[in-house]
Amino acid sequence: MAALKAQYRRGGLGDAALKRRLDGVLKDLLGPIRERRAEVARDPDFVMDVLRTGTARARAITAATQAELHAALGLFTWT
Repeated sequence: MAALKAQYRRGGLGDAALKRRLDGVLKDLLGPIRERRAEVARDPDFVMDVLRTGTARARAITAATQAELHAALGLFTWT
């Protein structure tokens, strides 16, 4: 990385070359993520199930946290 930086500062590496390199790095990095996203998108029932499960878990955690907070502060809890 230091060699690349030095080459750029010397003027031996232009912006276009860096952009091409960055494009390749990003494609390598994001390729598997994009593939997984496309795979998941083909199964909307799975997506909805994950969302429902996550929502239920978040609500349970939120309710427990809220109950602890109310107890610690001595607040009345609506039931």
